Amino acid sequence: MIKVISAVVFMFLFSSTASALELKLSCDIKVKVTFSNGDVRDTQGSAIVEVMDYGAGKKYIGITSADEVANSLSVILKQELGKTITDNSDENKWDIENTYSGNEGRVENPRSTRIVIDRNSGELIGSSSFTQKSNGLALNIGVSGNCKKINTSVKKF
Repeated sequence: MIKVISAVVFMFLFSSTASALELKLSCDIKVKVTFSNGDVRDTQGSAIVEVMDYGAGKKYIGITSADEVANSLSVILKQELGKTITDNSDENKWDIENTYSGNEGRVENPRSTRIVIDRNSGELIGSSSFTQKSNGLALNIGVSGNCKKINTSVKKF
């Protein structure tokens, strides 16, 4: 089930040779998955969050974690057919939401994913909601945590 969720939530891969790492964070996170049938799954752990700047107004925020659900959350500022981008970012926070209206993959649409990172406090909030086509279950995923900046110029190994 988790593998299906992970595959469903993972929206897309964005590749570019001109990408530059803007920020890398180490976060302690809590993940809550709520299913429409009433089941709830709570986990916690650590994650790496990367904010990438691809230039031309294209940014990507992705979470890498041992938790497969949290690992699949990402948002990107890149216009695509059937996708609405809401960018409420400012100098104090990144706040990006992607909403899809197309009908592709294993999920019913619309589906949305939002990630907010407060640049002053280090607080991370992520959410995603969608319905699986295979069984009709609606899922709401919430990720929250506190993050610290990783100094990428200093190597430990």
